[in-house]
Amino acid sequence: MKMYQSLSQIVFFSNKINHLKETIVVEEPEFLFWSMVNFLARQNYKKWESCISSNSIIHPTAYVSNYNVKIGCRTIVEPNVVIHPDVEIGENCIIRSGAVIELEGFEHKQTKRGVVSIFHDGKVVIDDYVEIGGLNSIAKGFMGVDTIIKSQTKTDSLVHIAAVILESCV
Repeated sequence: MKMYQSLSQIVFFSNKINHLKETIVVEEPEFLFWSMVNFLARQNYKKWESCISSNSIIHPTAYVSNYNVKIGCRTIVEPNVVIHPDVEIGENCIIRSGAVIELEGFEHKQTKRGVVSIFHDGKVVIDDYVEIGGLNSIAKGFMGVDTIIKSQTKTDSLVHIAAVILESCV
């Protein structure tokens, strides 16, 4: 059994480990595991230019990332909304004032080396005919699972969402 000292050694030997069924032995497995989760999530991250429908209305004080955002037809984004990357918003939606969409989720792991903040690699998907209340915060998904708000859902003000919301929820 080989003792690995760092994440870079494991990444370097990953093909060999996979084929030889070698066991990995480390002194701090939790730290290494969460470091690998972060490494792989960031390595697979892809950027693309944002796409906003020409007949959507985006208030001038709203911030919409110029990459990894898609906003469908006839969607209204009110004042002071923040839409970070990794967000897809459908058609005929209303995003009320002060909402923040695509927060980095509050996922932190305590390890022997200290706290590891976990990169969230999912996205926020908002289906058609959804109304997001004022001052809502919506966190993106984790480990490849998206935060999804199904069609015809409406949220009240001051709501935090980090899960799947079923269709037609009010």
